[in-house]
Formats: sequence, structure tokens, C-alpha cells
Amino acid sequence: MDQDAEHLRRLTQYLTGHGYRVTAIQGADELPVRLQLESPDLILLEQRLGDVTGTEVLGRIRAVSSVPVIILTAQSDPVDRIINLEMGADDQVHKSVPEREIMARMRAVLRRMQGSAYRSQPAWVLSEGRRDVVRPDGSACGLTTAEFGVLRALASAEGQAVTRAELCERVLGRPLHPGDRAVDTVICKLRQKLAPGVIVTVRPAGYAFAGFPSPAAG
Repeated sequence: MDQDAEHLRRLTQYLTGHGYRVTAIQGADELPVRLQLESPDLILLEQRLGDVTGTEVLGRIRAVSSVPVIILTAQSDPVDRIINLEMGADDQVHKSVPEREIMARMRAVLRRMQGSAYRSQPAWVLSEGRRDVVRPDGSACGLTTAEFGVLRALASAEGQAVTRAELCERVLGRPLHPGDRAVDTVICKLRQKLAPGVIVTVRPAGYAFAGFPSPAAG
């Protein structure tokens, strides 16, 4: 995923020539749908994507998938590198390196993933296509439209608290009135359907998405 069209073209051509099946994406909005449709083995993610950063997109990916991600960057900022690795990037590579080195980094990451939990253990998945959450055993949680909307809004905030007023406006389409408990009711029902600890209360701000449990934790 890269907004530098020429770099994207060269890299796609090189990888395709070495037997990889490549899907090139130039917009961050496309990625959630592609993840549901194509189940990639690895994502190459540009750090600079116009209005959003690769770090932000990485957070969205990690909310729904453990697919390996390598960040491509034109910068040499060690702070960005540390943050990306802490958020779950598997590697970070400068865009100026030869395509051959990028491919070598990809192969190294894929080798590390062989036999790991990524392929062998099922995980919780927030499915945009089904507008539901799929449990590790393959069953759907059966979320209502409001429940899915609230969960998606929390997940897209990447761990930051979202206020009850924001959730009411964004999901229910109306302002929050004094004594209005509609959002709290939706949160309560979500907690009954999801694993413990997925949604946490952040007083006095609102609620936050803490992530789905690891496959080993069930």
C-alpha cells in the first residue's frame, strides 16, 4: 500500500516478476475491505499516506488482523520506527533500498511466521463484510447494527477513549440528551457478546477498545 505511484509500480513489477501475487492499493479506505476479501500473507505499508499515517493504518489493521506488516518509509525517524514496532509492525524498511532487499525482508518475515499462531490459530475478527464479529471458533457474535457501529467506532479510535456524546452522534445519529442511556445499553450488550475486557470504561471520557484477546487466551 503506497501513494507514491512510481515506487508502487516498480515494486509491484519486481515482486510480480519473482512469483508474488501483488494487489496494489493507493488509498487507506480500501484496505479494510481488501483484508476481508483477499486475506493477504503480508502487507507492505507506506508510512506517509496523505491525510493519515502508516502508523494510524497499522492500528486499524491490528484491530482486526495479525497479518505481517512491513512499513516502507522515506524518513529516518527512529521515533516512528519504535512506535511502529511497538504497535505490531514486523519490520520497517527505507524506501531507497533496492527492491531486492525489500523482497529479502519480506521472505525473512514470512519465514518467521511459518508455523506461528498467525496461520495455525484462529482469532477474533471484526468483519466489515458481515458487519459482525467472528469468534475464533468461526461463530458470529450476532451484533445489531448499533452494536457493530459502536464497536467499529471504538476500534477505529486505536485505543483512545471515545465519549458517549461522540458515539451517540456518530452511531445513533442524534445528540446525547441528559439521562440518555442508549449508548450505555449498547455497550452492555456488546460486553455480553464479546470476550471480557474488549471494551473498557474510561472515566469520565467514555469507552475505549482494548483489543480482542490473543488466540491462546481464547
